Amino acid sequence: MLFGLPVREVDPSEQGNAFDYESLISLVRKSEYPSCLVDAGGRIAAWNGSLSRMTGLRPDEIENEFLWDGFALLCPPREEARREAVKETLRDALHTGETDWLEHVLSGRIIVAGGSRVTVDAAVSVLPTEGGSSLGIAFVPRVRTGESARGESAAVEVLRLLNRRLESEREQERQRIARELHDELGHTLTALKMDVVRICERLAREPETREDLLRVVRYVDEAIATVRRVASELRPGILDDLGLAAAVEWQAEEFTERTGIEVRVDVFPLDLTVESQCAIALFRILQEALTNVARHAQATAVRVTLRATDESVELIVADNGRGIDRETANRRSSHGLVGIRERARNMNGMAYVRGVPGEGTTVHVRLPLDVMEGVDEED
Repeated sequence: MLFGLPVREVDPSEQGNAFDYESLISLVRKSEYPSCLVDAGGRIAAWNGSLSRMTGLRPDEIENEFLWDGFALLCPPREEARREAVKETLRDALHTGETDWLEHVLSGRIIVAGGSRVTVDAAVSVLPTEGGSSLGIAFVPRVRTGESARGESAAVEVLRLLNRRLESEREQERQRIARELHDELGHTLTALKMDVVRICERLAREPETREDLLRVVRYVDEAIATVRRVASELRPGILDDLGLAAAVEWQAEEFTERTGIEVRVDVFPLDLTVESQCAIALFRILQEALTNVARHAQATAVRVTLRATDESVELIVADNGRGIDRETANRRSSHGLVGIRERARNMNGMAYVRGVPGEGTTVHVRLPLDVMEGVDEED
């Protein structure tokens, strides 16, 4: 069954069979399910009547447009980052035949006819044709009673608001502890070291005692280094003092020094500036992504890209390791990846993880630059 109509099953990886392209267009138009057909170039070839009635967009308004441009018309405010996510996952689906990530980014809230919002689940089918693979996409509204839907929507928003507030408070506490470690304990240890050094100088004629005191100096040096490391892990001062780009460079250098894995950092534009909470979220995501590389990737090199447009900021962490498989990437027990997605979602952004066996894993995060407008309104 395809779009509610009986058609033959075709596996393009095993059979040389292909759908007739015009027949596919006709099939989509006849379907009672809200559906569309996307051609091998990513353009909408057919937008059926059911989908038109649901979204309020007529076929003549949206056909021949790229899917990501058409889908952008359905995205609620401050969720524009989904457009770029659709663009990249669509290309992956057409190239690899794997549709999980595309279904993930197409599913969720959309604006429908009349301006209301409906949560939909997207089902994507890869359809081989003589001109290349096309994609059939069906959108299925999640059916709930009105009271249940309102209750669930409110609960989700409350949970996200609480999560965002808790994360903000956690960051403030990290900042406070890091400052106290650096300023109070760090200064105390430095003063202790200076006193011990002066005593060593006075006891220059007593080699044994002097050696004992020098050993104390080494212990103090180790303690100072530990305090600085813990303080920087809690909240690196460079993030607050010099901004996200400098903090990313510092984190990459620290990671290379600790693991031996080479990290290349590219920042566009060079004078990139990001709002504080957005910067913190991206920095924490980078830390989690690099931790995953060190633990699981078996990589020798990582490339970190930080770039901004007028509307969004992106963080891309790509390694050359063994490549995460789809099941692991989607597993709920993969706490690091779940945390990355939740941090992005809490900032009204998107995150997805893609792996190619033997070639590596890419973590791609996109956050809207105006995210704080949404936070302020909700708070």
